[in-house]
Amino acid sequence: MDTAENLHNISVVIFDDLSAILYAVFPIDAVTACMTFVEFVALVNDHRACLRKSFLLIIALIFGYFLSSCGSILSSGVSCVMRLIQGDCVMNLRSCLCLQLVHSVGYILVIASSFLLAVDRTLAIVTPVWYNRDYKNSWLYGQFVLVLFYIALINVGMYLSSNHQDIPYCTMISSRENQFLMFENLVNNVLLALTVAVYIALIVWVKWKLYKDRENVVLQMTHQRRMKSKLLLTLATCVFIHAATFYLGTIFGSIAIASDNIVEAMSLAKYGILVVISGLLNAIFLFCRTREIKLAVRRLLKKCGLEQLFTKSSSILPSSNRTHTVGIGTSTTEQLKTWECA
Repeated sequence: MDTAENLHNISVVIFDDLSAILYAVFPIDAVTACMTFVEFVALVNDHRACLRKSFLLIIALIFGYFLSSCGSILSSGVSCVMRLIQGDCVMNLRSCLCLQLVHSVGYILVIASSFLLAVDRTLAIVTPVWYNRDYKNSWLYGQFVLVLFYIALINVGMYLSSNHQDIPYCTMISSRENQFLMFENLVNNVLLALTVAVYIALIVWVKWKLYKDRENVVLQMTHQRRMKSKLLLTLATCVFIHAATFYLGTIFGSIAIASDNIVEAMSLAKYGILVVISGLLNAIFLFCRTREIKLAVRRLLKKCGLEQLFTKSSSILPSSNRTHTVGIGTSTTEQLKTWECA
């Protein structure tokens, strides 16, 4: 009885400490979920985007952010409802892992898709002929299967290696001693560090190649278009944003895990929740910087009879589109219809 009362008191203290951040995170996650859902549906329904390997990975990345935000809303919402109905947030550890499943799947998918996109851009830029001619979509589908297998392995392993112990508040920190969770965190850190390193190396290499062609404007523009430097910089910036928020959350999470006091641990871990803002920032950045996503969203809204909404939103959001005239007779309409292979 004393243990149950102690858990109740700890749970109330933790929720009251986290409540302000939870209510602030709700609208961020809601906007992220809506925006990523629209982008995901628009790209999936655009057959031209689905024919490009890089955009299949971007679709997976956006879907990962969607799942992550939905999982965060679900977890926070259940905690608020439990506090309202039963007076605390005490929950079984295995039930907590099931509740965190959607967020966990989305988060791993974001990390894996970011790494695969870095590999994809490396192959497209360094070996363009082989990439366009011999790199089959079936190989990419095989990578997706491996990612799904890894996600299943981690989550099933965490569930089976956990117990039915009651915890005062449901969060991934609650299962901090789980070996599978520690392995997942290690893999996520390594993959994200490798992704950042690959993008930095690619940017330096592309800038060097373009610098060599600085005296020949036509050749420079040809190489810039072939290496798709704008897409590279867009994806690299997305990774840098995610890495900054991820490592910020990791720092607070690591300090929290090292704490023996569960209340102090949760108080520190709450600042790691701010990592959710990366999904919203990347969704906005991808929409503003990627012409193909804009066109796909516009087609989707046109099908739904909401094209005027797109026109209004485009006038509010910053645009980075620039029209370059190469040669004579290249119209803006033709440029908008041009979809590159990679």
